[in-house]
Amino acid sequence: MTTEENNHTPNEGFRRLEALIYVFGINKEVWRHVDEFFVLQGPHQAQNLSLSSITNRLDLNDRVWEVLEKRHGFSKRHSLDEVATDLGVTRERVRQIEYKALAKVEKRIHSVISPLSRLDEQIFSEWSSLEKATTINEAIFPYRKILADMGWENTQGKEIRQLFIILRALVRINLGGIERHLPNLTYAACYLLPGVLKHPKVGEQDRERRRQQEEQERKWTYEELAEAVLADANIPLHYAEIARRAENLERRDSLSVKGIHNVLLSNSDKFAYVDQGTYGLTSWGLSSVDAYTDIIAEALRGAGKALTYGDILRFVNAKRPIKQQTLQMTLDINTRFYCSLEETYGLRAWLLPREKQTLRTPKWQVEVPQSYERVQRAIEHGYDVEAIVAQDKE
Repeated sequence: MTTEENNHTPNEGFRRLEALIYVFGINKEVWRHVDEFFVLQGPHQAQNLSLSSITNRLDLNDRVWEVLEKRHGFSKRHSLDEVATDLGVTRERVRQIEYKALAKVEKRIHSVISPLSRLDEQIFSEWSSLEKATTINEAIFPYRKILADMGWENTQGKEIRQLFIILRALVRINLGGIERHLPNLTYAACYLLPGVLKHPKVGEQDRERRRQQEEQERKWTYEELAEAVLADANIPLHYAEIARRAENLERRDSLSVKGIHNVLLSNSDKFAYVDQGTYGLTSWGLSSVDAYTDIIAEALRGAGKALTYGDILRFVNAKRPIKQQTLQMTLDINTRFYCSLEETYGLRAWLLPREKQTLRTPKWQVEVPQSYERVQRAIEHGYDVEAIVAQDKE
């Protein structure tokens, strides 16, 4: 070997080795050992390894760092035009600076994979304490401490910032597949605000956050509200209490007790009627008992005409015990039924419009004034009588 060959500097030797690797190819395991030789056994011994030795190896000047900071740093990302204005150069010149810098970084980053891999592993083991830092300023202290505990020399905040900028840039423009080699370190860099969504994990977290935000802002249906309230209570509740708790969830601009009650009545596959006005979830294994109103309607449909109070009482009691005052109140108040001139009770769906009733209309199909006035008051208070009556017209 000549004297000239012996005088090659370590950097020149490394560049020659890089050229050989590029031409002939070396597998990942051999590359790791070569990497360790030049980084840890060369000018940077294991006992005095420093982050500055890694950032210096990238050989980027201050102007390049300024461009990368503005393009991939920790404030609002600057456009090429904005950076050009700040530096007093053309947009194309900024693009060239960034492109050449990242091409150089992509080529040289592999020479420092080994020491960074150790940091990557350490970040994984200590992430529960690191994830609290969401900005670069919050992150510098804990990362300096980790590097110090690992034996790295006097790491400065500037060096951590520069390393993270490089990692964010490589991930953002998808150069070198760096997130596969350093999954935890690139995640730590891209996790800091503003997040780099090109990182698979950061992007997925952002999509999940947006999904949750959209769900939080979405107006829930009455059915969803009722189901959520009952699932939280884990016991059957009266529909008025379900409505009160649903309103407290603040998932709708307005809410009506009637709306909640109607959805409980009309979704028997999901809600089980278990007692007077009380509902649970069928997913608990509950099944609906027949409501008194449904039993009364069954009796009337079976007879095909209005029935006396006594006939109705006997029919209902045979299906489900009922107190006399409860039955009387149901017949008098529920708009599904009417009281006739014969003092019998029928389904409101059977009544002709009042203007079409004549003297020949059977008395059991003519409603007494008190019953008619009660229905009108219910309509004035917002009850959808037509919807209630419609179930008996099917």
